[in-house]
Amino acid sequence: MGEEETLSSGVAKLGTSSNEEVETSSGERMRVERASGVGELRAIKAWEELELSESKKKQLLQGVYGARFDKPFMIQEAAVPLILEGFSAKPRVCLLAQAKSGSGKTAAFVLGMLHNVDLKVAAPQAVCVCPTRELAQQNASVCRDIGKTLIETEGLEVDVVVRAGGGDRRAEQRESRRQTTAHVVVGTPGKFLEKIRLKRLDVGRVTTLVLDEADEMDAKGLRETTREIRDALPRDLQVLCFSATYTLDGIRDIEKSVFKGHPCDKIFVETKDDDRVGPRDDKVVTMVDQILHVWVDATQHPQGKDGVVEDIFDLLQAQQAYIFVNTRDQARNAQRLLQSKGFSTVVLTGSGKSQTDGMTADQRDQAMADFRDGKIKVMITTNVLSRGIDVTGVNIVINYDLPVDFETQQADVETYVHRVGRTGRAGARGFAINLINPRTADLANLERIETYCFGKQNPPFSKILKLPDATDVEAIKDMAKKHLLLKQQDQQQQQQQQQQQQPNDVS
Repeated sequence: MGEEETLSSGVAKLGTSSNEEVETSSGERMRVERASGVGELRAIKAWEELELSESKKKQLLQGVYGARFDKPFMIQEAAVPLILEGFSAKPRVCLLAQAKSGSGKTAAFVLGMLHNVDLKVAAPQAVCVCPTRELAQQNASVCRDIGKTLIETEGLEVDVVVRAGGGDRRAEQRESRRQTTAHVVVGTPGKFLEKIRLKRLDVGRVTTLVLDEADEMDAKGLRETTREIRDALPRDLQVLCFSATYTLDGIRDIEKSVFKGHPCDKIFVETKDDDRVGPRDDKVVTMVDQILHVWVDATQHPQGKDGVVEDIFDLLQAQQAYIFVNTRDQARNAQRLLQSKGFSTVVLTGSGKSQTDGMTADQRDQAMADFRDGKIKVMITTNVLSRGIDVTGVNIVINYDLPVDFETQQADVETYVHRVGRTGRAGARGFAINLINPRTADLANLERIETYCFGKQNPPFSKILKLPDATDVEAIKDMAKKHLLLKQQDQQQQQQQQQQQQPNDVS
């Protein structure tokens, strides 16, 4: 771009008719761009302030409290009222929302979907499209959690449509032939499109479309499928797009090809104590400020990256951790090496073209279950788990490999944001360790990542800190423990605040 462009200036060029900035008690800010230009944002501070349908209000409030959302998170304060208001408008108003990882985006659009469906109509009305089967299954679980009372008392149905994967042809054929009639359907783009083409998913009454990780759904590889799904749906529907990262070009593309001329509200959550929203270029990003980022010169260790991981493995098992690599082969090799040393890990990678190439659906589901349940504390994975997955207890992320664009070999900065966002969720603290080989392009790529996430630093690596010695295991452990100890202090403060508040009665 010819000139530096901040979020504020960039979004202003997208044609919205009014904007408003709201600061919360936590010091964070929301920039809200209203399509209508009418009225101030009605941000909520308690769930009871939502203008919910009387027929569902009691059930939905029981759902959010039952899912342990004691009060709305920041993105929920603004997004849910805009979703409800936009759905009732003529024409319906779409929403594009951006907030850091772990900030409660899923519950925001789930509440919107559940509120928008008419349970008297036995047909799909809300669809949520996600880039991976694991994220689709997780989002469907959140739908069932928040919709628990509606399921038990009003007959709400939630379904998941995902590929079996791993070359399991019979399971794939059974899933393709199965008629999908649930009110809310969550799934992956390929299976959604297949069912639409086979007329196993009637989309004629769909009124809400959610694109979770919308920038990924708009990226090369998924863009055409996403467009075809959108074209198959009714024109007059509300589209909700959520992600932690966008480019301004991507926003323009979504407005044109997904919103299809419908008016659109936008929400951007800024980071406290930061005048920027991401770096001053064409990117829109926020970084979770509870995450401590460090890097290690792995060449200092006699056994390189493997040696660093082995030395700190007891730290990983004491917490819960992801180790991210860039390929399926690297994941399998890392697991074999660690298992040969007596370390217990689980691997989850994408499905390949055959059973020998990738993991089957059952294998992926079992790996995810073992990790979620804490039976195995360390997950080795690829980018298939970099987005959206929320596992309580994950405090540490190791980038064994920095994420890169495979064509250019330059840093995939958006993927870095999402990888490290698997920790530091819902206000918790996290620790991100980057294993670097300075003899390669790693250092240049790490500097690009730092600039993208925090702005240009002088000197470099003022935000992603270098650990002095890769062989000083105790120094690495000590830094992690001190940072994560603050998490316990944060939780104690939150408990004290909750005790001071009056309990809400939604029975």
